[in-house]
Parts: sequence; structure tokens; C-alpha cells
Amino acid sequence: MTPQHYTLNAIQVKVLQWIADGCPENVMVGSAHRVSAAALRSRGLIRIKERGRTWRASITTAGTQHLKRLDGSPPKGTRHKSAVAKSRPGTRPAAPPRTKKMAHAKKAARREVTVPASLKGAHPFVLATRDAGAQRIPDSDGRLWIGPRAGLVYMTLSRRTLPRALRIAQAVLREATRRGWDVVPYPNHTYGARPGVAVKIRGHVYPVAIREVMEPIAFTAKEIDDWRDEGWPAYVREERADQMPPAMFRRRRATGRLRLVVAAGLYQGRVTWADGAQARVEDRLTAAFEALERRVQRAEATAAAHKRRSEEQRQARWESEAESRRIELEKARIKELVDEAQAWRRASDVRGYVAAVRGQVAGLDGEARERLEAWCAWAEEWARGSDPVKSRVLQATASSPVSAPGYAAEAPLSRSPEDAGDE
Repeated sequence: MTPQHYTLNAIQVKVLQWIADGCPENVMVGSAHRVSAAALRSRGLIRIKERGRTWRASITTAGTQHLKRLDGSPPKGTRHKSAVAKSRPGTRPAAPPRTKKMAHAKKAARREVTVPASLKGAHPFVLATRDAGAQRIPDSDGRLWIGPRAGLVYMTLSRRTLPRALRIAQAVLREATRRGWDVVPYPNHTYGARPGVAVKIRGHVYPVAIREVMEPIAFTAKEIDDWRDEGWPAYVREERADQMPPAMFRRRRATGRLRLVVAAGLYQGRVTWADGAQARVEDRLTAAFEALERRVQRAEATAAAHKRRSEEQRQARWESEAESRRIELEKARIKELVDEAQAWRRASDVRGYVAAVRGQVAGLDGEARERLEAWCAWAEEWARGSDPVKSRVLQATASSPVSAPGYAAEAPLSRSPEDAGDE
């Protein structure tokens, strides 16, 4: 994806350069620079770890590239990448000629989305929506409810605005197909969306709906009297005698103004385009598709950041587990060393004791001497078997040291998270 170019003020540029230099001490005073650092992190230019006294920041690849683009930037105290000149108080600064030319060139290069005059050769979803609308009976407020059902464009509008809404839906689906996006049935019932038809862009699904704007109608005298008389018990009617019915009870009527809704959940940009005093929905379709493309880019950037954070967390978790294994291994080896030292000391004491007993054998004869000699031979054999020195030397000279006690637990520490995932 093409790297984004952000507009930073002089303080943010200074903080970014300070972080790129390794956050040297005695440069930033107080903690005000952390506010600018938070803004830089939201743009993906730096990473921030820890909080409080252990606060640390590091620059990202995007931040390094941004600093390189700042070579030859405006003087200190001005906003770079901006050609807006200072103006007198009370006057609006004029846009630079370069910005106007860029806007005109962009508008000329933009392909306008047009609405067809008829439904000839319309998308099957649009034709199915038209047939479903012909069979619907209007509600008390005059609106038709088409859907919610997968394969039908979800609409709530009056019958007189249905033909126009169908042509707008055809323009949306046709433009989505021209851009290489998929038009799919939407069976889910999610936040801000109902089952119907959705546009699928690189794995991101955006349900499309068209609704008619409704306006409330003032209460009639009969409606006010009925509301005051229906109170029960009697004291409720007395309280309502000088009150008006709540606004939620007002009837509503269709205005003929349509609203295009492209739902996408929370915090993902603009989702509605409606008829207004200056333009209709048909005139806003081009801007709607541009906003949709920007929304997809933001969603992809968010997904990439989430994947990067997940990978960093997985790497940190693996390193923590590896450190835990190393500590446990060290504890096991220390315990083995202490046990071997105690066994060696016990074997040495036994050998010394047996030598002292043998010094008394010379004064014995006959059967008692034989029994004592046999016991000394047994004790010496036990001491040799319990002495860990010989077994430790054999482990050190073995042809496969990894299989020896004290070494087997070291092998997993050399693995990486990718190696662990392949098993």
C-alpha cells in the first residue's frame, strides 16, 4: 500500500527527531512531549512501550521515511507540507494556486458515477428487489419495507420513491462491479445493518441499504385529547390535563428524500449520503465510493497493525516462555550439582570409614576376620557405585552429550516461534 503523507507541526517533528536519536536525556522537559508522541503513534510513525517512569518510544520504518521526506522542510515553527500563508485577523487565507490546480486535476481524473435512466439489464439483486417491492403493502406511515432478506437490497421508503431508489441501487452495484469488487448476498444481522446485499472489497464486507427520510407531524387536537383521556387511574388524567403528549408518539410521514447507507460498524468513517439542499444522492455517489475506498484502506491498515501487534505479543510470549525454561533448567542443574556433591561427600566418608575399619582387621583371625573383610568389600562396592564422579566423567565423554542428563532440556531453547508453529 502506498505510504501515507501526514502533516505534522514543528513540535511533532521535533519529538519525532528526538525519538529517532534514541530519546537522549535532558532534552525534553516534563511530560508534554508524550502528547505529541501519542499523536505520532496513532499515525504509525513510532511505537510506545511501558508507561510512567518506564516510558519508552522507538521510531518505525514509516517514521524514518517521513523524516527523510522532511529534508528541505519549512523553517522551525511553521507546518511543513503546507503552503498556507499568514493572514490578517478576520480574513480567510487564500488557498495556494498549487493546491487549486491539484484539486482541479484530481476532479478531472475522477470518474463520475452515473445513475441509469432505466433498469434495462439491471443486476439480478436489483430486479429481485423490484419484484419484492411490487408485492409489499405500505405501512400506516406510507413506507414499504423491502427485506430484510439476503439477496434483496434493504429498503424502507414510499412507493413513489421506489423507482428512483432502484436506479440508485443499480448504479452502486454496477460501479462496484466495474471496480472489481464483489456484490454478494448479506445474511447477517449486525450493528447498523440488516440482511440484504453487500459490497465485498478485499475481504471487507459492507452492506448497502436505501432509506427514505421521515419527518414528524404535529399533534392534532383529537390526538392530544385522546392522550389526555386515556390516562388511568384518574389522577393520571388530572396530571395530563395541561400537558402535551411525548414527541415519540408523533406520527411520521415520508419526505421523498432518500438516504444511501453503507454500514460498516463503529468508527470506520462516513456511512450515509442523503439528499440535501445542494445535492442529491445521485450527485454524491462518486464521493461515496471514494470514502468507501478510504475506509477499506483504513481497515487494512488497522488489520495490519493488529497482526503486527499480535506477532509482537506472540514473540514476547515465546521469549518469556524460553526464559522461564532457561531458569527452570538452571534450577534443575543446580539441584543436580548439589545432590552430586552430597553423594560424593557421603561416598568419601564411607571410604574413610571402611579404611578405618580395615585397620582393625589385622587383630582378628578366623571367622570374625572373614566376616569383617566381606563387609568392608561390600561397603567399598557401595561407595564406588554411589560416587557421582565417574558417572559425570562418562557423561562429559559420551558421543551424544545432548542425551546426557542435564543437557536434554537445553534443546528447545534454540527454537524460534516459527519452528514451534511448524511442529
